Amino acid sequence: MEDGLKQALADFDLFLSGSRAPALIGHSLATVVGQDVRVVAGSVGRWVYSNPLAMRDRFTSLLAARNKVFDVFFYRVVRFQRIHEFFPPFERALVRAVPQEDQARLAQLLEQNPWREIRPLGSFRDPQEFALEGRAESNVSTEEFNEDLYRNATHQILAADRRYDFDSPDQRDQIGKVQREVAEVFDDFVNLIRDPQSKREIKLANAADADAVYTKKSRFQIEIYLCQIADLSIALINDEYFEHGVRVFGLLSQLAAENKVKTGQLHRFQEKTALFNQQKLGEYASKKTGSFLLRDILGHFNKWHAEPLLQTLFASQTRPCERALSSSWQGTSIPAAPDS
Repeated sequence: MEDGLKQALADFDLFLSGSRAPALIGHSLATVVGQDVRVVAGSVGRWVYSNPLAMRDRFTSLLAARNKVFDVFFYRVVRFQRIHEFFPPFERALVRAVPQEDQARLAQLLEQNPWREIRPLGSFRDPQEFALEGRAESNVSTEEFNEDLYRNATHQILAADRRYDFDSPDQRDQIGKVQREVAEVFDDFVNLIRDPQSKREIKLANAADADAVYTKKSRFQIEIYLCQIADLSIALINDEYFEHGVRVFGLLSQLAAENKVKTGQLHRFQEKTALFNQQKLGEYASKKTGSFLLRDILGHFNKWHAEPLLQTLFASQTRPCERALSSSWQGTSIPAAPDS
């Protein structure tokens, strides 16, 4: 089996389990449904019969997995019109893919629950709107490459001007300008990703969200948006794209200052200190240039203001990361904290 198909089938399993939104793995889903229907049916059967949780009610799980395959077409991951030539042979193949003793019962259930009635197609102006409902926010990882967050960047950060209602046109224009500047940094970073599979998946996922229509909009909150930008910056720093992370944090600092937001008083923002990879922070701080650039970031976090950091250092002399961070303040004037 080719590596590309193997990865696509692995992503397909995650999609069946509900761990991946279709917009994030569109290329993999398109690859799977582009195979012979026997391959798709076999993958569905293996996922159900190898999953203890799904086997608690295997027929319900088989129908649910069949419905997820329908969603690949419904979400326009592939052309919806293809569903008419795909689904009848797929369902026949699915019946043949399960153990013989289950085939008659599954065939009966598929007849009782026609695929054409899975979704009320007439109730949505655009299936893409439905695909965006319930999208989980991606979180920052301190150790693993933050591919999920990068795949979700357009939805979480770079579509705010379409995703929210604003208090004024000026506020909307301001956020649109910041988005464009963050997008420039993000696009530059993506082009530097060494793994071609990750790069392709990240580009496809963000392209899928670029034209998304958001009909259910909530009120824009600058404090939450600053936290979302911080997540992207921290992820880049953790993943050793330090300069890109610093550039994003610079845009965050500018946006906070323009809106007179004191980041030191935002509890949710201050909790972001736990998301940094401490070892890598120490490595950056041990270098002259990294130490200088880090100061602008550290100034946003009360924990890493010079005096509290020195107190922590004296309390635990075995923390090399904090010793390096402390050294980043030495020989320089301490900046006026943006959150004081």
